[in-house]
Amino acid sequence: MKPVLGERYESPHQLKLCLTNYSISRGYPIRFKKCDSVRLVAVCASDPEKFQCPFVVRASWMSTERTFQIKKWLSNIPVANLMDPTWIARQFLKEMIRKPNLKCKEMQAIIQSRFHCKVSWSKCYRAKCKAISLIDGKLSDHYAKVLDYGHELMRSNPGSTIQISVTVNPDNTTTFHRMYTCFKAIKEGWKVGCRRVIGLDGSFLKGQCKGELLTAIGRDANNHVYPIAWAVVEIENM
Repeated sequence: MKPVLGERYESPHQLKLCLTNYSISRGYPIRFKKCDSVRLVAVCASDPEKFQCPFVVRASWMSTERTFQIKKWLSNIPVANLMDPTWIARQFLKEMIRKPNLKCKEMQAIIQSRFHCKVSWSKCYRAKCKAISLIDGKLSDHYAKVLDYGHELMRSNPGSTIQISVTVNPDNTTTFHRMYTCFKAIKEGWKVGCRRVIGLDGSFLKGQCKGELLTAIGRDANNHVYPIAWAVVEIENM
C-alpha cells in the first residue's frame, strides 16, 4: 500500500505503521521528524548533503472531521533498509503463535527470504521479546492478577496454604511483595511417603521481574527430589 496525498487515516499511529510498511517494502530509509497526537512529519533518513533527497510527508488532523490526513507528499528517495524491532514483531505474530520457540536465526533467514534484507541477531531478539509481550502480555502485568491466582488455588486445592503479601504505595495502588505456596496434597504426600528430611535452597530470578525463589524439598522412597513448598521473595533474609 502506497500512501498518497489527501489520504485519510484513523490516527497518527496508523499512518506511521503504513509509512513503515511502505518504506521497508521499497527499501527506503525514512525517519519521523515529528510524530505526536497532533501531527506527523516524515523525512528521508539518508545524508541530505550526499543524496539531496526531497522526500517529505506531512499530515495532521482535518478541521471538519475526525480523520488524520496526508497534506504534503514528495517522494523521490534512494533504496535502503528500515526495520525496527516493533515492526518485525508485528510481522512475526502469527509465526510466534504457531511456533513459540522460533529462534532468532530462523527469523533472520525468514526476513532475508521475504524482504531481501539483513538484520542483526540482537534486533531479532528484541523483536521476539516484543512479539511475546504482544501475545501473552507483559510479565509485569501478570502480577496484577496474583490475588485472583491465589484465590483460584485455594478454591481448586482446599486445605492448601497460600499467602500473598503486597506493598501499599502512597497513591493507594499495590505492588507484589511476596508469595508462599504449599499444596495440601503435596504436604500430605510428604508426611506419608517421604523421609523425614527437609532441604532448603534458593535461586535468583534473573528475568524482567527480579527476586528470589526459595524452595523446601524432601526425598521420596526412591531417593528422588520431592517438592514440598516454595516462595517468591524480594531477597533471602531473616
